[in-house]
Amino acid sequence: MEPIKIEATNAADGLHIDAYDAPELFEHAGKALSDKRLDDAIRLYAKLLKSFPESTYARPALYNLGLAQIDRKDWAAAVDSFKALIEKYPSHADAKDSLFQLGACYAEQGNWPASAEVFARVLDRKDLTADDRIEAIARRGFAQFNLNDLDAAEKTFRAAMA
Repeated sequence: MEPIKIEATNAADGLHIDAYDAPELFEHAGKALSDKRLDDAIRLYAKLLKSFPESTYARPALYNLGLAQIDRKDWAAAVDSFKALIEKYPSHADAKDSLFQLGACYAEQGNWPASAEVFARVLDRKDLTADDRIEAIARRGFAQFNLNDLDAAEKTFRAAMA
């Protein structure tokens, strides 16, 4: 069973009591994310992560936080969220997905060396599907192309085709 937090705050109109748990925060944050109320989603996911860092909801909250930050085009914040997930849960399938998101965020920032490096890390994973492998190779080649490393990009794109 997940713990419950109770907060009491003094306000001009009296005492306010707020009780919440991780499942409730996760549900409200998910609804906010699907409704594109990104500020609310980010605030709720951050509250869940701060209040319940060891909850079973922490990992998916961290991933969804990154997705909300991507929707806001806050690439730097999304990078931090995905890096945190990869560091804390390196062998989980969400870490693989986070690597893809991380590499894409670096590409959006124009940080081609970091993007190429992340997709090289993706290719080192043993849990890739054939589609994952093709996508990672193509994204790595795109980063190499943008780095003007045309020979490496050509080799990488040929590997994707093979």
